[in-house]
Amino acid sequence: MVAPTGLEMQFPEGTMRGIEDFKHWYETVTHRFFDEVHTVKAVESSIGEQRATVKVVVNWQAKIWDPPAPNSVWLGFDAYQTWVVERSTSTGQLMICRYVVDRLDPMEGSANL
Repeated sequence: MVAPTGLEMQFPEGTMRGIEDFKHWYETVTHRFFDEVHTVKAVESSIGEQRATVKVVVNWQAKIWDPPAPNSVWLGFDAYQTWVVERSTSTGQLMICRYVVDRLDPMEGSANL
């Protein structure tokens, strides 16, 4: 459900442009974080004819292990995000065109990301 052209995704670790960048990012994070829990806390949207802008707050918790550390550590953040979704003029399907992590607020006791 990502746009085949013009895709932009801004994460704390950098900006990804295009599907190939997204695939590389996805491969990296799915091999780095585990025991993840995503809980949607808030959603506000502005919906137009062909585009919607959605503000989302997600509580994200996960564990991470960085070798050779003896143990994993817990991460917990409220992630403030902006999503831009557009309707394809050719297929009518919705596509994510832009995704931005606006900020991460750490929970008490969370390790650094």
